Parts: sequence; C-alpha cells; structure tokens
Amino acid sequence: MSGILTFQSGLPFTVGAVGDVLAGVDFANTANLIGAGNPVLDAGRSKGAKILQYFDPTRFANPGPNTIGNLGRNALEGPGSANVDMSLAKGLRFPFLGEAGASELRLETFNTLNRANFGNPVSSMTNSNFGRLTAAGAPRILQMAVKIIF
Repeated sequence: MSGILTFQSGLPFTVGAVGDVLAGVDFANTANLIGAGNPVLDAGRSKGAKILQYFDPTRFANPGPNTIGNLGRNALEGPGSANVDMSLAKGLRFPFLGEAGASELRLETFNTLNRANFGNPVSSMTNSNFGRLTAAGAPRILQMAVKIIF
C-alpha cells in the first residue's frame, strides 16, 4: 500500500483593469482596490457560498484614465487544494509460467476523498461571473491493472 498526500496553498491572481487605461503603455493594467483589508471573503463559509462569491467584487474599480491601479500584481490568493492518491498492489507467483512467472494486481485511486479542489476565481471585471469559482480539479478516479510477467 502506498499513497501521496498533496497540500497546496492557493495560486496568486490579479484583478485587471477594464480597457486600455494607460493608452497603449506596455504594462499590466490592474484595478483599484476600494477600502482597506483583504477583499477575499471568510474561508469558513459554506462551499456553495464560496462558489457564488469567493471575493467581494464591489471592492474593485477601474482606475481613471492614464493612471495605474493601486492593486499590485498577484496581490490576491485563490483557494488552496488538498489531495490524497492511494495505491494497493499484490504480487502473485505463477510457477506454471516458468521460473519468472508472476503477476501483479494493482488498484489505484486519484483524489481518493473526492474533494472539490477549485481553481482561481474569475478575475475579469467584464465577466458576468466576476468573483465566482467556476473551475475545479478532477473528481475521484479509480483504475485497476493486472501485469503478467513470464
């Protein structure tokens, strides 16, 4: 029996400004953050509430013309992830296949606990899903294999 545990913090992301507020300057346009504190909402909320609104979209505004937004690049962090992958293997000898006759039975599971690991929220202010979690990782996957050695 073997397993792999993976725990990761969320990936950073940026809320970008709408349009070309810097009139063609080669620079990533970021939004203005309104108010103080982190706009990411409490992590203790239900999963459904986090999916509908991961951060407060009312805390962001487009900067004025020819100005750079006050929100830094990659200033926000998406949801973290946790994953458990497991494997169970059993070797068997088959003398009727000769001296090297053997087999191996394997059962492998990926995302064993079937935990929903979400991607970063939609960070485009022009998207109707702004602030929502719309992507998730793979569900539980089971696979079985038999290997015969002769």
